[in-house]
Amino acid sequence: MSRAKRQKEKDDANREAGSVGMAIVAAILSVILGLFLGVLNLAMVPVSEVKEMPPDEELKPHTVYFVQGQERGGNSYRAKEAALLQAQPGTIILNEEELNSWSRNTFKFGAPAKPGEETQSGYVQIKPAAPRFRIRDGVFNMAMTMEVNAFGMNQKVLVQSDGHFAKEGGVWKFVPEVTYIGSAPIPEQGAAPVLVGRMMGIFENAEDFGPYYNSWADLETVEVDENELVLIRK
Repeated sequence: MSRAKRQKEKDDANREAGSVGMAIVAAILSVILGLFLGVLNLAMVPVSEVKEMPPDEELKPHTVYFVQGQERGGNSYRAKEAALLQAQPGTIILNEEELNSWSRNTFKFGAPAKPGEETQSGYVQIKPAAPRFRIRDGVFNMAMTMEVNAFGMNQKVLVQSDGHFAKEGGVWKFVPEVTYIGSAPIPEQGAAPVLVGRMMGIFENAEDFGPYYNSWADLETVEVDENELVLIRK
């Protein structure tokens, strides 16, 4: 066999291998794009907000529920907030009403740009609402409504996560276990911690973020006990 013929066969084999490789890459990209669009579509599907979970026989199929926490906490949280910020030793017990009152009075956000309105930060504007909390049967739920204006469209999306608290790197952190964006479930490993980390980042907008952070980091114990959040400093 001549050298030219052998080279031609080698080139043909390389081209065939390259075509197969490109086909595999294209197939993988198609799957990833399909998954992304599927998640995006589910994220835009509103959840069903209820005061209490319906009985099993009344649950709607393919429906994600958000159970609202109690919000009539008044100002009873203020003394406990002061004890936390002043690093007083002892135990602070907070219920969901107090947490929701604290959040509502602490976190304020401006309105997003109107659809079609130009801004310096680009075409996508997000206005988060104050976080909402629910503590029930040892499960801590944190939720936040995001109002999104993008490319002339307006959509409200609820992000919610059930989880617990654990100490990482010397700081108590919320560890997500079950997380949803709208009706789209988010994997516990990888995506959920990043998403919840972004949610927790809004606390940095609080005027007293520094004292909050220092007081939180110094706690001996942070745990959920039945329907309450228990903070202990020795």
